[in-house]
Amino acid sequence: MRVSRVSMLLFAALAAVVLAPSGTHARGLLQAQVCVLPATVAPTSQVLVGGSITTPIAAKVRPTSSTTFSGSFAIVFPAPCPTAATLAAALPKAYIATVKGSPGVSLADTKAVVTMGTPPTVVANVLVGGLKGTTLSAVGPAGVAAPTVTATAGTVTTTNSVVPIKPYSLAGQSMLIAGTGCTLGATGATVTFSCPKLSVAQTLNLDVGSGVKGGGSLAIQGSLTATGKLSDAKLVPASTVPAPKA
Repeated sequence: MRVSRVSMLLFAALAAVVLAPSGTHARGLLQAQVCVLPATVAPTSQVLVGGSITTPIAAKVRPTSSTTFSGSFAIVFPAPCPTAATLAAALPKAYIATVKGSPGVSLADTKAVVTMGTPPTVVANVLVGGLKGTTLSAVGPAGVAAPTVTATAGTVTTTNSVVPIKPYSLAGQSMLIAGTGCTLGATGATVTFSCPKLSVAQTLNLDVGSGVKGGGSLAIQGSLTATGKLSDAKLVPASTVPAPKA
């Protein structure tokens, strides 16, 4: 049986649409996807910043007021997106991440004081300002595990009346979100990531000039809650979301 030239051209055109790797149709079929559910940090998420100085002197960093977390991150599920009926089974496979290009989470500016002696005497003031970051976790046996915040901006400024101390940049620092009771759960169609006893520790390096280095640690403690609606979940290219931590 002879095949007409017109039939051959039509077949070639159809094959190009279906199989061409650079085609829009092929990209939609072949590109890996994940399901992201946006979770917004609740305004009740408040923390205190404290810590300690260990060198060149021993001192305590004491909070003077609480401050709030804000922003959002994604709760990430394997495709397809879960339904109300499959949500409970999907939670152990989920992790949290900041979608590429999203602003992430931030911490309002907060102040603390450095004290020495008994009774405590204030010897310096501390300002943690402009702290912003992205989130990422692993997938553990029960779901979200070892979540971290990686700072994209933020500065620790320490001032006193004796020596100038250079501001310490937090940008690029990865901080583990620890604490007891961090869970990912669902009530109806609302998914909640909750850390009622949040604890984040960060090493602090100080440069007081003349070759003198100081150090210690900051401790961010409080609570963090973020919620999202199952109806807002959507499929996105996997390339737009960081893979979970190993």
